[in-house]
Amino acid sequence: MPIPSRLELLVSPNTRYSDEQLYALALYLYSLQPPGNPNPFDDQAKRGQLIFNRQGCSECHPAPLYTNNKLTPVRGFTVPDALRKTDAILDASVGTDPRLAPETRRGTGLYKVPSLLGVWMRSALGHEGQAYSLEEWFDPARLKEDYVPNPA
Repeated sequence: MPIPSRLELLVSPNTRYSDEQLYALALYLYSLQPPGNPNPFDDQAKRGQLIFNRQGCSECHPAPLYTNNKLTPVRGFTVPDALRKTDAILDASVGTDPRLAPETRRGTGLYKVPSLLGVWMRSALGHEGQAYSLEEWFDPARLKEDYVPNPA
């Protein structure tokens, strides 16, 4: 029988971490700083910031973390009354893919609002890489049934 590696001892398919361990991991992840953005905050970026705020994006993605850490339901999912009473559930759905939330292992019907910190350096956006750039993410054609992501 082979000796398990150090990583295999730390992470096994049967591992269930305690709430305290997961909370400590979350605090550590929030403490990490992304690399500095090499893109200048020029007139074009200022116009983008105005659009971001005018369209209400800052309600779910407020500075400094650019997330409100709340959950948003997918279209067609009815939030149970017990959950509706918490501050962590938004009343609005922003059109996230309704297939993934109920069909994943956890199947909650909800998505956590992601942080936009470092979004400039991500190569694939969305849970399944539905877009390869911010330009593609905001292209209305991306919402059509027959759309194919463009990795170029």
